[in-house]
Amino acid sequence: MIGTIAVVGAGTMGHGIATVFAMHGYPVRLYESLEQVRNRVLEQIHGDLLFMVDEGAIEPSVVERTLANITLYSELEPAVADVDFVIEAIPEKLELKKALFTQLDLLCPEHTIFASNTSSLPLNQIMEDLPPARKARTMICHWYNPAHLIPIAELSCFGNMADEVFQEVYELHENAGKQPIR
Repeated sequence: MIGTIAVVGAGTMGHGIATVFAMHGYPVRLYESLEQVRNRVLEQIHGDLLFMVDEGAIEPSVVERTLANITLYSELEPAVADVDFVIEAIPEKLELKKALFTQLDLLCPEHTIFASNTSSLPLNQIMEDLPPARKARTMICHWYNPAHLIPIAELSCFGNMADEVFQEVYELHENAGKQPIR
């Protein structure tokens, strides 16, 4: 069962993904390497939540509870240590994603499921440097923008993942208020 989540990248997509999981009670570790982004992301999430309150989408009590579920990290290793699920939301550059997944493979427990939020890059290329056991726990979880407002996530694994692992991620997204599309 997926309990702890890491989101790598706190930009346009990453902060929204972190917000959704945190709103639904999941502890989220949000990693961002860029200090400028890291310094403003919690304020941005707070503003997004207040907008949702103003629009009647959430109750005011959800704001502080959501923020309390997000821990911001400036270093990758502690952000991904002992997590069950990690989703990357870094720039759409194949080499960056491949390098990140290789690094995550070294830092994360064997049971951790990896996901990419890519909208255009092939999964087989993103995970080509990973060992077979990790490839079997790697998939695409493409969220639509803005992630905290649009309740759809496209989940794709292209036959590399066991059905029970895929189902675990599917249920995670359902529990987070998303309508997963396979």
